[in-house]
Amino acid sequence: MKKHLLVCLFSLIAINLSVAQNKLSFISATTGAACYEVCYYNNYLYAGAGNTLLVYNVSTGSPPYIKLFEYRFTSNIDNIQVYKGSMYISANHAGLSKWNLTNPAQPQLVAKYVPSSLTEAAYDVAFYGDTIFAAFKTKVAVFKDNGTSLQLITNIAAQTGNTRIRGVAVKGNLLAFTVAYSPGNAVDGVYLYNAKTLTQLSFKQQTYCDPEDVVFGQNTNLMHVLGGTQSYASLGLDPSGLFYSLDITNPSVPVEVYRDTLPGIYFLAVAQPMNAEIRNDTIYVATQSALDMNYKSGDPLTGHTYIYDCSNPSNIHLLNSVYGGLWHFDAAIDNKKMHIASEWYGIKTLDINDIYNEVDLGNTRTGGWNLGSDKYGNKLVVAQEGFGFKLYDITNLSSPILINSKVDTGFCFKTRFSKNGNYIFGLYYTGDDFRVFNPNTLSLVASIQLGTGLTNDYPKAYVSNDKVAVFQKSGLTLTLYLINVMNPLSPVVEKSIVLNNMTDIFANKTGKLFVSTKDSLSVLDLNNNLQKLATIPPPNNTFNDFTSVTEYKDTVYAYITGLGGGLAKYHFTGTQLVQIGTLTALPVANPKHMAADSFALYVSYHENGLYAFKKSAIVQSGYYMHGSEFVFSNQWGPQDLYCKDNLLFLVEYMGQTSIFSGDDNFPLSINDTNNRLSTIFRVYPNPSDGTFTIFSDQRSQGFRTISIFNIQGQLVYKKDLDPAETTIKIPEVRNGLYLAELQSPLGKQVTKLVIER
Repeated sequence: MKKHLLVCLFSLIAINLSVAQNKLSFISATTGAACYEVCYYNNYLYAGAGNTLLVYNVSTGSPPYIKLFEYRFTSNIDNIQVYKGSMYISANHAGLSKWNLTNPAQPQLVAKYVPSSLTEAAYDVAFYGDTIFAAFKTKVAVFKDNGTSLQLITNIAAQTGNTRIRGVAVKGNLLAFTVAYSPGNAVDGVYLYNAKTLTQLSFKQQTYCDPEDVVFGQNTNLMHVLGGTQSYASLGLDPSGLFYSLDITNPSVPVEVYRDTLPGIYFLAVAQPMNAEIRNDTIYVATQSALDMNYKSGDPLTGHTYIYDCSNPSNIHLLNSVYGGLWHFDAAIDNKKMHIASEWYGIKTLDINDIYNEVDLGNTRTGGWNLGSDKYGNKLVVAQEGFGFKLYDITNLSSPILINSKVDTGFCFKTRFSKNGNYIFGLYYTGDDFRVFNPNTLSLVASIQLGTGLTNDYPKAYVSNDKVAVFQKSGLTLTLYLINVMNPLSPVVEKSIVLNNMTDIFANKTGKLFVSTKDSLSVLDLNNNLQKLATIPPPNNTFNDFTSVTEYKDTVYAYITGLGGGLAKYHFTGTQLVQIGTLTALPVANPKHMAADSFALYVSYHENGLYAFKKSAIVQSGYYMHGSEFVFSNQWGPQDLYCKDNLLFLVEYMGQTSIFSGDDNFPLSINDTNNRLSTIFRVYPNPSDGTFTIFSDQRSQGFRTISIFNIQGQLVYKKDLDPAETTIKIPEVRNGLYLAELQSPLGKQVTKLVIER
């Protein structure tokens, strides 16, 4: 009887597998990056830390404040505002959302609008009665707030190209918004519209730099523009920022009445006014990293928030500039305190009772920008610029838990586990060194210098057995390092090769390193001093370049840009790379990262999302619109993409490390944001090499017995389980499809299990 039942179950599974689901399953994400946005309301502080909304009670005690609530978005939070007792959040490609603040410590999501196109992204929001105006990347989106829904009514001021509508504000019947990053600055500046009729009243062109935000005076007919910085507009050498005020008594003819140029240092301390808060016509301008107004060459590089008295249109003047952290993006005023959103410090809190003698009260760290991560077992380590790194427990994939943080000197660009998970390796931009940490205490146990530079990037790094392959970028010099970590307490640089046209690397478990350069794709042996095993030029070598590479079970995937470029497939025989078929065009050219596992080939872009493709014919099988940056399409964005244990990990610079599955049948908890169906249990990884973990929504009930059946219905393994036992290792069995039957107090459940050694 059981055999017939199993045959039926296998038939159902076969039917289910034959129906392809056109989706890439988002499972969950880590929380907290550098703080970009802060908003104060009724003794609570709401912070946008990358993709994460954080809530703190700041009425008692002093920093660091205790986190009361967190919520994961799928894109970075750009703006938080409270209006008529509700909170509104602009979260880039995650769109616009409305939250009930009846209990301010536990906000409740009541409505959201998620963009359906990459041309739409929510940057800023303003209010006019029950009408909401949102800076929506290439347009101003006009919404009707229906209480429990946000209804898109119309779009105005459509832009083209790389132009961004960054800031929006409303006062009375006036609507203002800024336009930035347009080619040649032809339409850069600030627009005034009639908020009721949606007709244009005036345009004030800005030719010096790119405007970021706009704020109306409270008791004056002034409009204040956060002018941005010259260096981002033209990639020139002027890092100075701009703040100016316009008299809009006649909104058809704005008149500039004040202008201040904020000093900065190119690359090191770019002065870019980003966001501002105005109280009684005193405006607090977060400048990113503008220097103190009394800065002299040789002084420490300490970014400042500028405070202006704007109560008298004929006498606008700078009151003081207070320390806000070298890179900071927003300020929120809490009576006589100022909370500053900072890259390095998270939330910096200052006592500004005397604005000429501010007192630093301390920091509430949220994290840093994400640059790399790695998985070993149920642990995930995440490298964060300006912070160090974080260690998560991902036993429950649907809810990563932060278990430890390493607040370390310098920028941690990449983190990797050793082959047995007994050590964590870190690659640091500042100091140009390779560091070894104890994964339990996160204490430093060893380090070595790489090269002679002090500020080097590490685009890629891989651990294979006792070797670490490192791609280092130092200015125009590109170097491949081979580090021997057989004794992690005494790592040694075994070899280094300068490859100034190197574009990407990938190392597999067997010690083969796949290296793409502009003019070749090569396979090197990590276990034999980087001996070259095979190499091949791109098709039509004169006009084409390799740009990225990955591999899965001796099939190599390489993207080729240039004349008739596309995705190429190669078979690695051990001594040769043999091209398979012809180049395949992708929906979007020039991917940044590629990865592959048993389910799919994955391709990510800076601004064009994450794609999944069937490996056999390179047919699209899934898509995910990740968080995207708001300045250039070739900067920041995703920093890494990799597969471990048949899971996919996407590392986003301004956001988080997101976890995906390319398995169409991956079951997610009912608590997941995608609200997919729950299950009593699941096994992972699946496929596995015979060792897997049981996950369950009812783990507290305890498991009793697990039985494994082959496709003929024969029992091949059975074990009585300890109630707390979740990791299973079955004896050697053939690769193939099996059924796992788990018995618990809630009954029996059967799921498919693929063994792939």
